[in-house]
Amino acid sequence: MVVFRWGMALLLRPGLMSMFVPAVETIDPVTGAIGRCPGGVSQSMVTNSVAAERFILHYLCGLKILGTPGAGPIGQVGLSSENLDYFLRMLADNFRFNQPLIQMIENVAGGNMRRALEFTTQFIGSGHLDTEKIITIQKFGNSGYTIPQHEFLRSLLHGDGVYYDPKEAPLPNLFQVSQPVAAEHFVIPLLLDFLDRKVNIHSKGGYVERQAISSYLQGLGFTLDGIAAALQYCSRHRLIEGPHMDTSIDQSEQCRPTTVGIYSMKRLPCLFAYVDPVIVDTPILDQDVALKIRDEFSLEGRLDRATAFREYLDRSWERSNLGSAGWLWPSVSQALADDIALVRKRSFKSN
Repeated sequence: MVVFRWGMALLLRPGLMSMFVPAVETIDPVTGAIGRCPGGVSQSMVTNSVAAERFILHYLCGLKILGTPGAGPIGQVGLSSENLDYFLRMLADNFRFNQPLIQMIENVAGGNMRRALEFTTQFIGSGHLDTEKIITIQKFGNSGYTIPQHEFLRSLLHGDGVYYDPKEAPLPNLFQVSQPVAAEHFVIPLLLDFLDRKVNIHSKGGYVERQAISSYLQGLGFTLDGIAAALQYCSRHRLIEGPHMDTSIDQSEQCRPTTVGIYSMKRLPCLFAYVDPVIVDTPILDQDVALKIRDEFSLEGRLDRATAFREYLDRSWERSNLGSAGWLWPSVSQALADDIALVRKRSFKSN
């Protein structure tokens, strides 16, 4: 009871409840536009303080932090009450002020509070989380610990495992293929980009006729089977949705992109933290390159592997004659190369 009361006192401290209602940039599911959402989250998110308090209490109890004196299952080490205080303060600060992180969580969760809390719980319980480092910086750093996007993204993509598993991870592999054709690596981003551009032109609830999608992608050289597989994959991973929840995407004549789909298409392929884990799930259609893509556990090895993968996709794009498409891999490739270089530079400085 002592720990429970202490936890309640922490929850009710002034300002802590507001950590779930910051001003945050979101990607609109219909227009695809990035803008500031009143109250900080999409309309489906909880915004009043009473509901937020209940969610947070349920959240902490779910982590079993409040029921065990002296320790809690956060990251790789147990936490004393003092360290738990520092850790929760760190979470509160990040959920109030860390705009890139909040934007990522909001868009990947698709505006669903329960899913956002599940992602946060997964992050806190991740075996990849260096809790000791976080608490040390929170205690002694000048401005506390800022959760970097790549750290949160890693917890989502890996879970507690070593490898990315698309069946378990909440984020898809945008480079997956249904047929052994180089252009297939790009069909999902191209599909999502087409929907994004269409809903900006035609309102109608943001829905686009499936026939229009097929015509566009067939014009780029994709087969009907490949297009159907891409639509099914996107639907399964919450990247697109039809007008009726109880109707499968195969039976729906219309669909539209979700915030998850737009955010995934516009943000994830540019990030080393995303590309690094999905490499192992991506079929490499060039045998010479496939022989070079192997398990890498050092950061330097993973950076080299990501560079080889990026160059492989460069060549795949060139062979696919997709230069007239709306979504252009060369621009994404350059952004990814810049991010890889930035990670390499930071790694060099820290050594």
